Amino acid sequence: MVLSLKSKINSGYIIAFLLLLLSFFLIFYTTGKVIRETHSVSHTYTVITTLETLKGNIFEAESGIRGYIVTKDKRFLQPYDEKITLIPASVDALKKLTADNKDQAALLNLLEDLLKRKLNFMSKGLNLFQKSGFLITEEMKTDREPGKIVTDSIRTVI
Repeated sequence: MVLSLKSKINSGYIIAFLLLLLSFFLIFYTTGKVIRETHSVSHTYTVITTLETLKGNIFEAESGIRGYIVTKDKRFLQPYDEKITLIPASVDALKKLTADNKDQAALLNLLEDLLKRKLNFMSKGLNLFQKSGFLITEEMKTDREPGKIVTDSIRTVI
């Protein structure tokens, strides 16, 4: 059976239309996939940034205490006083960001426990230093190693 020229042209138009329709759907599918991946990358970046901010806050607070112990100047406690108030907000933000991922949520629970222990070590050390008349006590020396282990664990979890 031989097709007429008009039938061939009509078939060509139909095939071209179907190919354009297929391209249209592929463009929407690909665009949706790129948008989802962009959101995922952005979410990951937000989590990483919040973790780095949290790490910076905890170590600046610790640095403030060290400066205070070395100089006995209360101005060095300013970073400690500021940063310890920011730490719970960072943990709360991370909880919201990782609520959809059980593995990250579990690590965040571990991190939160480590942060509480670290803050307790810092607060206890500061109180002991002030109560001892600005001297480093044996108890402070004893807490150094467990404090270092907690600090290293925080770095590892982050």
